[in-house]
Amino acid sequence: MKKIHLQKSTIIKWIGATIVFYLFLMSNVFHVGDSIFPSAKDYINQPEHLRTGATAIDQAIRMETENSGTQDNALLAQTHGAANTPDMICQNNEKICDTAHFVGDYTNKEKINYLANLIKIGRFIDDTLTTNQKVEDTLKQVNISKTSGKRGYANRDSIVLNIGTGIEKNEFFQLLSHEMGHILDLGILQGSSAEKDKNFTEFSKKVFSKDDVSLIFYGLSRDAETIRKAKSTKKDFCSGYGMSDPFEDFAECLNLYLNHNQFFRITARKNPTMGKKYNAIAKLFDGIYINQNKTDATLLQTNSDRRPWDTTRI
Repeated sequence: MKKIHLQKSTIIKWIGATIVFYLFLMSNVFHVGDSIFPSAKDYINQPEHLRTGATAIDQAIRMETENSGTQDNALLAQTHGAANTPDMICQNNEKICDTAHFVGDYTNKEKINYLANLIKIGRFIDDTLTTNQKVEDTLKQVNISKTSGKRGYANRDSIVLNIGTGIEKNEFFQLLSHEMGHILDLGILQGSSAEKDKNFTEFSKKVFSKDDVSLIFYGLSRDAETIRKAKSTKKDFCSGYGMSDPFEDFAECLNLYLNHNQFFRITARKNPTMGKKYNAIAKLFDGIYINQNKTDATLLQTNSDRRPWDTTRI
């Protein structure tokens, strides 16, 4: 009788463990190695009509600047005469606009163009991001300078853009998208755990909570901040520049997702690591992006492993 009792106890424990395991699955969590990954929805092969979103953002800017015309990115509303001052384009977008500081001499047309870019990317993230935290509550300062040198850099709440004598508007928007990736990664996506991760730091300081979702992304290609996975290659990254550290990897993948979506999806279908990175970014925006840029796909026709050095200059 005692032997039978032990067997029943073992069976009960086994059933209990099985239930716990499936509860983990139902709560969208499963173990891969030593990391815990959210189970990812496949955004890569979503129907076309589910992967749009920029139209609503552009329309919002057009309405707020009383611009009824159609334009390539709705960034030059001043040509319609409705928003011929920076203050006018910033109506209803004061919090984002207030972060902008111009270093150097700029015409109203230049300021309006740069502010419209800032509004567009800020509004897109705030209106689309599936978390509660917003760019307008996180971003403190965007310095736009005519200084030459490194085009941009950012930390968790500030961006510096050195545009020299000026850069083409599409490149500026992508540069801003990349730098906004750092704001999203370091400032918005915050964990709540008091326990800090030891493998990824901010200037050697342990600041990332163990439950920070950015760590999941970093771990796709790296074992630690300065250690790439032994089997990782260039084709596992969104760009050559993204290979430099996990933070640039995140920002480069964000820009590729937002502004060169078809390029990213094609590589995601062919490379498992790129597929995981695509789904990780897409989950943040529920599959919505800004630009598809179908012509980019031609760059992959002869070499599907091709990667740009810099996604802002594809």
